[in-house]
Amino acid sequence: MRIAVNHRPIILKTAARLFSRRPFHEVRMEDVALRVGIAKGSIYRFYRAKEQLYADVCLESVGKLTRTLRATAHAHASARTRLMAMVKNVVEHFDKHRDFFQIVQREWNVARAPGRAAFLARRAEAVELFASVLREGRDAGVFRGVEPKAAASMLLGMIRSN
Repeated sequence: MRIAVNHRPIILKTAARLFSRRPFHEVRMEDVALRVGIAKGSIYRFYRAKEQLYADVCLESVGKLTRTLRATAHAHASARTRLMAMVKNVVEHFDKHRDFFQIVQREWNVARAPGRAAFLARRAEAVELFASVLREGRDAGVFRGVEPKAAASMLLGMIRSN
């Protein structure tokens, strides 16, 4: 009996590495298969097209980050403590997932990037999580003179540009 192997995690990791080093249109499914050590057809068991693979690379990573931010934003701690922890979450996520960080840096403004709408929706959720903590802190008098949504966007932009 032959046991099926779930190649999805290594496919995603390998694809992230390739997409971080080359623009989307230069990466071929054959490149991913070769580096994973599987037949090209095996990739198509998991992904119908390169666009779907690319979108999953981005969405999986931003999804992990968003789940972490959500837990931190709703923790029982002061707004200041949660805000500092959320910044740390983002920095550590980008440090741990450098390939994803490189993709975001390069592809951020590509209007037709695969999965862009879903990615931007998850990013908007992250901005709102930061804004909610900033709003709570502002209302408690911890943060003064801050417009939460603008400050959240700027904060994430500063982290991303570092």
